[in-house]
Amino acid sequence: MKKTQIPESFLLKNHEFVPESFWRKITNYDPSERLLLLYLLTNPKRKHSTIYPISLKITAIDIGINDKIVEKMIRKFDADGLTCYANGQINIGNLV
Repeated sequence: MKKTQIPESFLLKNHEFVPESFWRKITNYDPSERLLLLYLLTNPKRKHSTIYPISLKITAIDIGINDKIVEKMIRKFDADGLTCYANGQINIGNLV
């Protein structure tokens, strides 16, 4: 019997798990806010750091939410102490 080789593209590399504490921290947010928070935690720009550069316009395109709404949600997360967005960089240290 021939062994089947799993294609390289199917293998998960450098992935991160979403910490269980993350889900507890976001229970009071609506689904679109949760989607944005999950995106902030898992997007390709993050790379294992809690502070990284991010474009709110690209974020809006990636998750399918209007960029003005994304900006408003980020301000809410900043006010709530979950994130800190300034000068095109975001700190998500309080999410993890």
